[in-house]
Amino acid sequence: MRECGEMREWQRNREGDQREEESKADGHLLCPFRAFGSEASRNLKMKILQFPDSIQYLIFETMQPHELFLMSICSKNSKSTIRKSKNRFKAIRFSSETYFTGFLAISCYGSFNDEQFVNAVEWKVTGNSRNGDSKLTKMEFEDGMVLKFRLKTHHRPDKPPILCIEGNDDYSSKLAPVQLFNYVKDLFQITQIRELRLRRTDFSDFPKDLKSVKNAIIDTYCQYVNPTVFERFFSKTKVENCFISEQSVRGAMIEDTPILRIPNVFLENATWLLPYHLWNFQGKHAVFENSKFIKNSNLHRFLELWMTGNLETIDSVILSTTENTWRFSEVLNGIDTFRWDSNRRAKTFVYKAAFRRFFQKDFNFLDCSEGSDIKKSTDGTLATIRILSETRSGISKFYFLFFVWHQTFPSPENYQNEEPNYQFV
Repeated sequence: MRECGEMREWQRNREGDQREEESKADGHLLCPFRAFGSEASRNLKMKILQFPDSIQYLIFETMQPHELFLMSICSKNSKSTIRKSKNRFKAIRFSSETYFTGFLAISCYGSFNDEQFVNAVEWKVTGNSRNGDSKLTKMEFEDGMVLKFRLKTHHRPDKPPILCIEGNDDYSSKLAPVQLFNYVKDLFQITQIRELRLRRTDFSDFPKDLKSVKNAIIDTYCQYVNPTVFERFFSKTKVENCFISEQSVRGAMIEDTPILRIPNVFLENATWLLPYHLWNFQGKHAVFENSKFIKNSNLHRFLELWMTGNLETIDSVILSTTENTWRFSEVLNGIDTFRWDSNRRAKTFVYKAAFRRFFQKDFNFLDCSEGSDIKKSTDGTLATIRILSETRSGISKFYFLFFVWHQTFPSPENYQNEEPNYQFV
């Protein structure tokens, strides 16, 4: 009798496994992850892939990105159908928040100012601990690599479940996020990489086939990084709009580093910046914090270059230092200057740097009423120079601010030096 009971139990388990495999093959909605879908998807049991294409696409339109992602890994047929469906997603954002956590978000909008990103995948490397609410699932990529994970309910109900990646090797922490990035980008046929945030010791080969990205934020947990890491990254990846880095670089960057050609650059530790880097900046807005090698004479030369028709692309340049003392008398030595005239230009500079919500100061650095104006000899364009200082904990920090008035009375924008909402504008 016991043997007969064991046989019946084995038969029931086997039939259950077969039904699950059949559901996967037929595109059973979110199988085996129905518990992590929306309320509708949890109560819905249908074989989507048996419907006509037009009905399938209507169903896909109502599904959240993470639901489509989970459905795509149920079967190859599911992935292929989603990939061929009408694509409503235009941009992707990758963020490696720590060495072991991160997320992929995608947006339905292609415009720069009207974007609403929704998380498609959020991951966490958990080592070999069984952290998760679902059974262990394997996901095989095209190159043969296999990712093992469990799903865990997010503590926020409006967020998708977390992929708890098992394993503590280099693949789990380094390559798995790259594979997920490539998978989601291919699944939704996304060509616009809107934002890349990396916190990695070596980001130079991440991802390998990334040709361009709209915005990039790079930081690592190392105090210093070798400049060749930056150079390898920029040699293959073009940053189209904005680059932000908190990272200190040990050693000088090459003279024509691509960083100088990015329209918006914000470096919190520009300790590597040399005079010829400043003189060769070809972007629009730059903040070089904590510079070490820029002297008064170098700033004087920078102003001379601008006045004689060079550095035409620049709208604003801000530098800071604790290593040197910058003085008006030396920076502006021999240069004709004049005070602010309310009939000639506005009092406040309208700051349009793409990183302006990241760059915040306690003082109003945009008030140019106390600055000194200079004029470009080629076309009469005005620029304002301010040199400020602040002392904290006995350490004096000097600021050099350079603002170009391409419009002498620009229209103010809604955002000007308010509390930061950390996004690109």
